[in-house]
Amino acid sequence: MASGDEVGRSFDRVAPAADAEVVPEQQRWARRMTVILVVLGVGGITLVLLRRDQSHRKQLVNSLEAYVEPLNERLAAGHYLPAEWDPRGLRRQPLLSLEAYQRYDDALREFAQNRREPTMIAWDKSPRPMMLRSDGRAVAIYQDRRIHVVWLEEDEFRRRLQEQQECLQAAVRAATENLRRKRP
Repeated sequence: MASGDEVGRSFDRVAPAADAEVVPEQQRWARRMTVILVVLGVGGITLVLLRRDQSHRKQLVNSLEAYVEPLNERLAAGHYLPAEWDPRGLRRQPLLSLEAYQRYDDALREFAQNRREPTMIAWDKSPRPMMLRSDGRAVAIYQDRRIHVVWLEEDEFRRRLQEQQECLQAAVRAATENLRRKRP
């Protein structure tokens, strides 16, 4: 039988090896937990920022829709787009003032009403910054005697505006040519 000293010495020889295996396992577990917590934290922050962007976009679209509602009522009653937007009598309070929007002028108003394609008639004067998504603007689009408001990312907005400006300029040139031909 082994004496107590021998048993103690045998544990001394085994214990350091067992401790050596436990320490790396604890370190691996700690690293895994750290990685999991970092991923969860970054994921949570990303989700919060995405929701903030979505909420902000919705508020900006709703703000322009508040100004568009009375225009849609006029259009539904058989009237044309008015020369001036009248902010009086809004049903809900918009987030932004009417001055925050670039609105149609007489040429664009006539162009929109005589065109079948969707025509942008009002938009935020400056792009609205987002945290994780592309910056963009709330845009009012006229088509078929109805106005709807959408969110356009800045690149898409600039592309559509450029196309619309080219079509408007072509329409003005064509109208000018028609007037010249009609004059004796």
